[in-house]
Amino acid sequence: MEDTFVKQVVLEKTILEQESKIQSFKNELQKTQDMHQATVNKDMERQQSYLDKMKAEVRHEIDKLSASQRLDLNLEKGRMRDDLQAMRDKTTELQIKVDRDFNELKSSVEKAKNDTIKTVITILGTFSAVAFTITRLMQMGSGG
Repeated sequence: MEDTFVKQVVLEKTILEQESKIQSFKNELQKTQDMHQATVNKDMERQQSYLDKMKAEVRHEIDKLSASQRLDLNLEKGRMRDDLQAMRDKTTELQIKVDRDFNELKSSVEKAKNDTIKTVITILGTFSAVAFTITRLMQMGSGG
């Protein structure tokens, strides 16, 4: 029975040692897992930081491009407005010239019409005077 008893004590001692080793292994494993989890968390934070930085850069580039496009559109709009104003000015200038030329032509036609009327009146007056003189001469020649 002593053999059994000693064996029992040795067995219990061995069991305690094994449980101690298992507990130590569990503690070591837990520590390793915690370190691994910390490393993974640190990597995830670093990646998230990198992604946030990239998002900010992309957003900045998009804003810069949009601002550039808006500036280009505004400049083009200004150029078009200037061109349109130049066309309006040229059209107004041409309209004034056409109106002036038309008025000059109208005045020339009116003057020519008045000159023609004066000439016709003068010719009619001359013919009337000649006819009157001829009539007088004929009356004097026949009555005289």
